[in-house]
Amino acid sequence: MSDETRVRGVVRGPVYGVTRQGRRWGNTYRFTWSFSLLVFCATGGSAPVIPVELRGLAFDGHLVDGDWIQVEADWRDGAVLRPKAIRNLSTGVVVRGYGGSSAAAFFGVLLIFAIFAAAAWLLLHGGHP
Repeated sequence: MSDETRVRGVVRGPVYGVTRQGRRWGNTYRFTWSFSLLVFCATGGSAPVIPVELRGLAFDGHLVDGDWIQVEADWRDGAVLRPKAIRNLSTGVVVRGYGGSSAAAFFGVLLIFAIFAAAAWLLLHGGHP
C-alpha cells in the first residue's frame, strides 16, 4: 500500500491564503488565483491541504479567505489542483476563469481557417477580384 495521499471526487472545505497575480500575456494579462483548500474527511477530522490554482484572462465570481468551496478533485500529494471552476458555498456563486489557452487555441484555429479560405479564393479566382 502506498503512503501517497490521493483525493478524488467532490470535496468541500474552507480556503485560505488567497492571492491574485497577473502576468503579461501578449497584449493583455493572464491572472492566477492561488489558494489552499483544507479538506475535511467524512469522520470530521481534517485531511490534506490541497494547493489550488484558477487561471484565466478574466474571472466570474469572487473568493476570499475563509470562504467555503466545493470542487471536483482528482488530486495527488505534491500536485496543484487546477479546476476549471469551483462553487463558492459561502456566496452561492460558481467561480471560474475565462480565456487563456482555450481562447488562444480558438483564435489560432480561426486564423488558420481564414488563411485557407483566402488561399482557396485566390486559387478559384486566379488572383483577380
